[in-house]
Amino acid sequence: MARAKNTDRAEARRRHRAALAAADVAGDEGTSASVSAAAMPRDARASAKPAGPAAPPQRPGIVQAFRMAAGPADIRGDIAAAPAVLRATRTLWIAPALVLAGGVILLVPALRDNSIGVVAAQVLVVPPPLIPAFLAGMLAPRGSWLFGLLTGLLAGLVFAIYVLTAPATGSVPVTADLRTQALLYAVVVSPLFGVATGAFAGFYRRFLRLTSPQQARKPASKPKKAAPKSGR
Repeated sequence: MARAKNTDRAEARRRHRAALAAADVAGDEGTSASVSAAAMPRDARASAKPAGPAAPPQRPGIVQAFRMAAGPADIRGDIAAAPAVLRATRTLWIAPALVLAGGVILLVPALRDNSIGVVAAQVLVVPPPLIPAFLAGMLAPRGSWLFGLLTGLLAGLVFAIYVLTAPATGSVPVTADLRTQALLYAVVVSPLFGVATGAFAGFYRRFLRLTSPQQARKPASKPKKAAPKSGR
């Protein structure tokens, strides 16, 4: 009888220990995340925390901004996007408008014979067309070289029309050889100068944007206060 009682007591104690172990396991499952986080190193816990708000972008240095602004041109992408850029950026039409205005001044004797007309024709049409090509490169959001090239081609075409229609008599006699030289000069120099000036203007615009980023931010909208209910 005594041996049977001891066996029953041992069995009861074994079952009690098993129940306690099961309860401990159930409690450990609920706290395993906190325990594992506490056991992690300090650096690992810091990296595991959710990231806060992103830090504002830092302004690059002069050398880095120069390298970023002088990246290679996406020729195919710029050509494919040119129609959309022309439709979206209406200010780009200022450059060809200036070339056409200079062409009118150059082709009308009453306008080109005064000092203002001479200066306007020189900077707008006569190769190399300085102001229109640079303005096209500055205004183009992409493909500055392409719009500089197009502006140079237009200026060369306008100057070629002037060369072909210029009177042969005057202070300087216009010969056939002189016309040919002027035509070749306009056809070669205007497009080359236009693409170079447009590319430089695009680089300069990107460089200015990288070195002087806009810091203005929109103010956070304040929550609207609920209107007080009128009591009756």
